[in-house]
Amino acid sequence: MSTITFLSQLNSLDLQAVARKLMSSSDEYQWTEQQLEIAILRYKMFLYVKYHYSHLKLVPTKEIDEVWHAHILVDTERYMQDCQNLYGYILHHRDGSSTDEMPSQNQETAFAVTQNLFEELFGAGVLVVNSQTASSLQISACMTLP
Repeated sequence: MSTITFLSQLNSLDLQAVARKLMSSSDEYQWTEQQLEIAILRYKMFLYVKYHYSHLKLVPTKEIDEVWHAHILVDTERYMQDCQNLYGYILHHRDGSSTDEMPSQNQETAFAVTQNLFEELFGAGVLVVNSQTASSLQISACMTLP
């Protein structure tokens, strides 16, 4: 798939149900609209990085990982279809804390690689901090699988 086609597919993702979950006052997240917009943008950037570097294990920030979890859990069938449309396969999510496959040192290395790829592709790191998202920009325990 061409980059233009991928970006078109990425921009057409319907993440409204994900947004409702992350902003819901009855849920653990209770994000503001500004937090949500930033997090969804970073999640889409993460998906774009994975498109370019599909062979790498990438580690998101906690913020990105929360959006990813919500995307998977709000409607798993839709998540699977979104992945098929974007990648032609399911982008698997692995909880790094539940496996010995990636020790914490490797997790931190993969996170550093992810940060560097953000910088390379977007000219800005994934860890651009503002007061609303600072606590969620730490390394996540989760990762992608190649």
